[in-house]
Amino acid sequence: MTFSPSTELYSLFQRLFVEINELFDPPLPVPMFALDQSPKGFGYYRRGRFVSAKGEIADEIAINPKYFATHGFRELVQTMAHEMVHQWQEHHGKPSRSGYHNAEWAGKMEGIGLMPSSTGEPDGKKTGQSMADYLIEGGPLAALYQRLNAEGVMIPWYDRLVVALAAEAGVGFALSSSVMAAAVSLPVVKHEAKAKTSYSHQCSDDTEPLKIWGRKGLALTCGLCGGVFAEG
Repeated sequence: MTFSPSTELYSLFQRLFVEINELFDPPLPVPMFALDQSPKGFGYYRRGRFVSAKGEIADEIAINPKYFATHGFRELVQTMAHEMVHQWQEHHGKPSRSGYHNAEWAGKMEGIGLMPSSTGEPDGKKTGQSMADYLIEGGPLAALYQRLNAEGVMIPWYDRLVVALAAEAGVGFALSSSVMAAAVSLPVVKHEAKAKTSYSHQCSDDTEPLKIWGRKGLALTCGLCGGVFAEG
């Protein structure tokens, strides 16, 4: 292996950022890249998340590797561009409340060739809390993706569990046979979520019942009246 796994993957992130940054004027500051394996979301952006030993500030762009096998290189390009538009708005625009994608953000998305859509399809809304997107045919980002794809640029590493579970389920992803074979070469450990149940307690007839969730078998005492929470 010429490069370490981290070097190979983060070098791709760096290249994508530099290439897409050509579509922004003025250019955006290079962020810290990270992997995020949240259950939902392709990625996220955070302004000023890191500080160096020299006192320098860097933004953060995180990418979710769980979608590499299921959505491919095109989606990675779109995700990087999507988060870079958030970065642009934080530095040069007026972002709305946390997580909301407003009209200014949507306009910049279209400007670089990425159509915002609440459904990821042409029928979706352009603004909202949770937004997807798709490439605008003939747009600058689509041209960039096509060039990189023609040059053979590809994702070098995948989440093995995602690939292995897909192979087990017989789902046909566009991955090479070597990737599929390596993914199933080791056992697939499925982590089952711990069973949770509800606990309730009412201090008095004049108060609303208190209700919380936790694993089964807990002995919970109310800090207000000393009463015991009932399971179920």
